[in-house]
Amino acid sequence: MTEDAVLTLELALIREADAADLGDQAELRSLVRSILVSEGATGDWEVAVALVSDDELRTLHQRFMGIDEPTDVMTFPYGEGMPGGDIAISVDHARARAEEWEHTPAQEVEFLVAHGVLHLLGWQDTSPEQRTAMLRRQEELLTRWRSEASL
Repeated sequence: MTEDAVLTLELALIREADAADLGDQAELRSLVRSILVSEGATGDWEVAVALVSDDELRTLHQRFMGIDEPTDVMTFPYGEGMPGGDIAISVDHARARAEEWEHTPAQEVEFLVAHGVLHLLGWQDTSPEQRTAMLRRQEELLTRWRSEASL
């Protein structure tokens, strides 16, 4: 059985903020698929990536988490029996963090997409140990994907 027979992926990229230079849909689809395959995911996945403003993500953070603070990414799994979910990313936060980490805003969006996909797969980062493990796995997956993409 081929990978395509066990995993399908529909990816939607929604730009609700000034993000014309961020998030190439084909690249993000490739990244999400690579992560899903690496993590052993199967089934018919649907993932929506929404690039939003800081204000919009802060509103979502308050509404769904009860936390009135800015954040960089939020993930909304679809639920039992429905593989996938929505990933909301703050474009403003991604641009600021990219400068801090000395990489491009597009690379920061990729990092945040990877983080969101791991959450959709069940990874948690509520404790320091979980966060360390999750960030380590994100870096591994991104490094592998980028090296495969450059071949």
